[in-house]
Amino acid sequence: MPADVFYEWTGPKVARRPFLLRPRKGGLIALAALGVLADREGGEIDTVAIISCDADATVAPLHDRMGGARARALRSLARLQGNGGESGARTIKPPPDDLFEAIEMHPKLNDSRRDDLGIQEPLQT
Repeated sequence: MPADVFYEWTGPKVARRPFLLRPRKGGLIALAALGVLADREGGEIDTVAIISCDADATVAPLHDRMGGARARALRSLARLQGNGGESGARTIKPPPDDLFEAIEMHPKLNDSRRDDLGIQEPLQT
């Protein structure tokens, strides 16, 4: 699944701290995922599950797992297409330790009832 960012949360449940993770050099990443692409009538995507792997050095202080990601997403997606079963599973591993940067976001991001302007801005410390 192509993406340009993902989020991880850390801390106790009553005080979760959200972090935005994105490639340091910009661009897309490919997250390993399984999904129902269409129903029998040709409808839209019903559900997607991101496949996780051990965290890399950037994510490990925040969480022990992360979405299996690869840089150079479009090339990686083409290469993975058609790989299934065990051969596909071997390609899901942590990315290089320097791929992502972690940016702490405002805790309001944790509340689905909030849609304040600027809610997705980095936390100003």
